[in-house]
Amino acid sequence: MNPHNFFAELKRRNVYKVAVAYAVVAWLLIQAASILFPTFEAPAWVMKVFVAVIAAGFPIALILAWAFEMTPQGIQRTEDVDPWTVEQFRALPPPFLTCEPVIAAACFLIERRGVSGAVILERIENGLLRIALEIEDHCAALKKLMTRYASVRMSLADSCLVRMSEIYPECAVFTLDSDFRVYRRNGRQMIPTITPER
Repeated sequence: MNPHNFFAELKRRNVYKVAVAYAVVAWLLIQAASILFPTFEAPAWVMKVFVAVIAAGFPIALILAWAFEMTPQGIQRTEDVDPWTVEQFRALPPPFLTCEPVIAAACFLIERRGVSGAVILERIENGLLRIALEIEDHCAALKKLMTRYASVRMSLADSCLVRMSEIYPECAVFTLDSDFRVYRRNGRQMIPTITPER
């Protein structure tokens, strides 16, 4: 693993924040213990065990920070999210134009990871995502696209995105799907995409 990528991943997973918070809280606890233990006439070994337990907890806290994260749904296992994807979403201006089949696919995928699909609906409500294609109005065009690309088994979601690229030619399709290198809009035009370098 590239050291730069490793340190970026530590930052993304909040390991640095946990390390600093743990160090501050540990220091405060040790300071409080150094005052309170003599007050209650605790033996000297109690302080040594207390400091050893706090020190042993540090790497455990870092491992837990790497593996889990706090979400509105509680403590969740941190999934391997492509850092490129996160950076792109932060860099691109909202709203992101989408369609119902893409929303349905996104909900399915995140629900398989234990996150409620309501998260996606909240993004629509707050304006981050905007439904920009009514399937009913474009059935013939979508059917034509799906027939044309039957050999690559074009999904309804993909056909909607291709159709949206025809309707909104100034926009690019944000995707990790390599099939968008094959798909064409308006017959033979390449579809502008935002994809990671592979």
